Amino acid sequence: MKGIKGKNVLIKDTLKEYKNIPTILIILGATGDLIEKKIAPALFHLFENQNLPSLFKIIGVARREFSDEQFQNSIREIILKHLKTKPEEEKLNKFLEIFSYHQIEFQDKAGYQDLVKTLGQVDNKWQVCSNKLFYLAVPPPLYELIFTNLAQSGLTKPCSEEEDWTRVLVEKPFGKDLKTSQGLDTLLGKLFKEEQIYRIDHYLAKEMIQNILAFRFSNDIFEQNWDNRSIEKINIRLFEPALRNNWCGRQR
Repeated sequence: MKGIKGKNVLIKDTLKEYKNIPTILIILGATGDLIEKKIAPALFHLFENQNLPSLFKIIGVARREFSDEQFQNSIREIILKHLKTKPEEEKLNKFLEIFSYHQIEFQDKAGYQDLVKTLGQVDNKWQVCSNKLFYLAVPPPLYELIFTNLAQSGLTKPCSEEEDWTRVLVEKPFGKDLKTSQGLDTLLGKLFKEEQIYRIDHYLAKEMIQNILAFRFSNDIFEQNWDNRSIEKINIRLFEPALRNNWCGRQR
């Protein structure tokens, strides 16, 4: 029991440390269905539970012409739609203050340079080099274009090797088949360091993964050890060609 308590204290200390790290979340494709169905409600849940950094900014990036106020109102509608009970107005307003908007055409290189200036303004206001997480909530055909422009613009280059990091978070489906998936992965490897790349697979919510989660949290002997400190990765392979091709080819 002493070992378990010690580990719990370490986790709490780590979470406390994360809350003190200035971070900017840049959501590319911020007017799509993913932010409505998943991202915005999840962020509000983290906000309610005080699990976001004390200095935290969300910049929505998309093609649509939006002001900051219009973007915040769209997030408000999403939150009110997804919550069973209406949140306190003051709390919701404080959450919406985190959001701002940046219009961009994803093929326009100048737009990325403008985004560089926007992020720099936030860092100057905070007087720090903040962490920057680029969340690609866009259709898969845009991945290659955005990957390349992010790298070439310098957006994914940390402003200080000692103080901050940058990450590229990719929402799958990752390509339409094995060949395109491997091509995208090769491109990522050329443009970014592996520790900069984070991949999210929609199918991690399927029954097989849910069973792993249930097995972990239903058994105390595994619950304390089956975490990111003890398990590097889980590989799930589909050996049936027809099933694999169908799985890889699904589009959002």
